Amino acid sequence: SDTTMWENGMAYATLRSRLLSRGWVPLPEAQCRANVAGDNHATLCAADPQQCEPCEALPELSSCSGTGQCTMQFQGEGGQALRVSTYGDVHRSTATGEREDLVVTAVEPATF
Repeated sequence: SDTTMWENGMAYATLRSRLLSRGWVPLPEAQCRANVAGDNHATLCAADPQQCEPCEALPELSSCSGTGQCTMQFQGEGGQALRVSTYGDVHRSTATGEREDLVVTAVEPATF
């Protein structure tokens, strides 16, 4: 099953490329900007576009907490869905092996 292709603490970029190569597609979250940058996201992102950049770079991004935990959503064939939990700086989603990089903490089947 697809849940065996990840391990706790692996770089999110690694898991993301594995998911995409297996036919999973990002499941966009319409509320991403509000969930990541807050209710005043329009003003915030106009002033500092980098605040909303993760929603552009990672269309699967659903939400982030102030403590660095984020949720990503992917859709597979036949309506399957995966929820991926991550920890780290969502602005550092490319794998470089730094301590602040975005890493995977859980992958679970989901229903949306």
